Amino acid sequence: MNLTDQEIELANCKDMNDDDIFFVDETDRNNRKAVQKAKAICSTCPIRLKCLQIALENDELGIWGGTTETDRRRLRRAMNRKVIPVLPRATFEAGLRANMDRSRRVAIQLSSDLEKLDSKIVENLPEDVQKLITLRMENPTISLTDLGELMSPVMTKNQVAGKLRRALAKAENG
Repeated sequence: MNLTDQEIELANCKDMNDDDIFFVDETDRNNRKAVQKAKAICSTCPIRLKCLQIALENDELGIWGGTTETDRRRLRRAMNRKVIPVLPRATFEAGLRANMDRSRRVAIQLSSDLEKLDSKIVENLPEDVQKLITLRMENPTISLTDLGELMSPVMTKNQVAGKLRRALAKAENG
């Protein structure tokens, strides 16, 4: 399976120099920003699912459909371990789109809530939470998992979500 000319025209990455963004060594910590940038570009792409499907079918290198080679290996392992119900393609894609739309809405709401935080409250938060808030404001479209990977030490998605929720709760309680 390949992308059609029409699909290529729709792609967010169509006019970009792919090698500097989409084909970097994802395991090199120095390339994390490039990986995050590529994932952010893919996150709003109308053909993201098709790119992901091509990458899964052809074992492509680099970032495709907003996933790294490691992401796709994990996805393949999970698919091999579990019985996945066979759904009509339209149902599967609609479900994926709905999930991505929900994730985007939650990310936008979180960023909006964080923007409203009083700087005095933020100054009194632990340093790692301050850094998380700063990173989220600088990278509003990346996932919480990817946000956690930008931290040192690396945090899980649940740790990131918990720290941000507690910061917002502390702000609400004054």
